[in-house]
Amino acid sequence: PPEQNISQSPGGRYDPAAYPSAVKLLVSNNVAGSIIGRAGQTISELQSQSAARIKLSQTGDFYPGTQDRVCLVQGQLEKVKIAVRLLLERLHMLQEQQHTQHLAWQPMPNESPAPGFDFVVRLLVPSSSCGMIIGKAGSNIKHLEEASGVSSVRLSPKQTSDPSSPSAAIVAGTSER
Repeated sequence: PPEQNISQSPGGRYDPAAYPSAVKLLVSNNVAGSIIGRAGQTISELQSQSAARIKLSQTGDFYPGTQDRVCLVQGQLEKVKIAVRLLLERLHMLQEQQHTQHLAWQPMPNESPAPGFDFVVRLLVPSSSCGMIIGKAGSNIKHLEEASGVSSVRLSPKQTSDPSSPSAAIVAGTSER
């Protein structure tokens, strides 16, 4: 029998139980276009490679208080992890390209190596989880920074008064060449 799409119930309708895990990333409009690819080819490949569902908010549909679109990754936990890894690889490559193009316009002594850049990822986390992420006196954030090697984990205040809306967690780390 043909393999059943994880998003469909036997009746062919959307099945939320097929998506027990979800991650939301904030991405620029340019990055969103790169994730989608020409005629949706890249997003289809990412979904095939990971077996997770990847959706982006519509062009012009920005997360409140930003100029960023929401990239939603859903599926079984292991599949979501694969998709997020693939997306982070793509984000890193795009940020590295931007950095390299920026450096091309900067006067640099010939002897100095090109500096690394700050690789920044923004995740949306439920407001109810912020205390757990921070930990007592910031202990969990400190542990996250030390264990992962990132230079900073910050929680941004919400841009809306809606208590149910998520906060943005910003993770930054220096990428050494």
